[in-house]
Amino acid sequence: MFSTIDLPVGRSVAKEDLSPAVEEDDHGVQDLKGDAACDRVVADSFRAVRPSAVVSRTMENGMARSSLMFEVRTYPEARSAGQQLEHVRQSRRACATATAGPYAVSYGVLSAPRRGDESVGVRLRVGGNRFDEIVIRVGAGVTVVTFPGVTGDDGGLVDPATAQAAEKLRQAIG
Repeated sequence: MFSTIDLPVGRSVAKEDLSPAVEEDDHGVQDLKGDAACDRVVADSFRAVRPSAVVSRTMENGMARSSLMFEVRTYPEARSAGQQLEHVRQSRRACATATAGPYAVSYGVLSAPRRGDESVGVRLRVGGNRFDEIVIRVGAGVTVVTFPGVTGDDGGLVDPATAQAAEKLRQAIG
């Protein structure tokens, strides 16, 4: 998991859940409703293998008013972790427009640096807010690095943060 020494100066831990226990909302796509194709992707995400462990941390830079979110999930096998990335790919295609409660949600393709065994980028817009996510698989582990707002436009942050996330996951899985 990322710590303050892994990122540029000025970031601190704002929120974290380092208990590896898997909760219901750690599995499957939550509360998303769309057309029939999107609804199938959501239903299939709950038929996939649940992660074995999940941890997360949000880091903030109070001066710049920006944050980064990191999540790490481990699965019983690499195939199950690969299914997680496939759900992200399918969401980008099938759920271009959907709703989550009162919010309009759209999934779009995001160019992502090649990391780990495979990686996928998705640009989410939820109620007018933008979230760029890079989902990286290494063996039976998946890490998600989320860049809220325009933070994802900063290549000087995205490239090293995703490279570091992939390396940390590789070390943990290895």
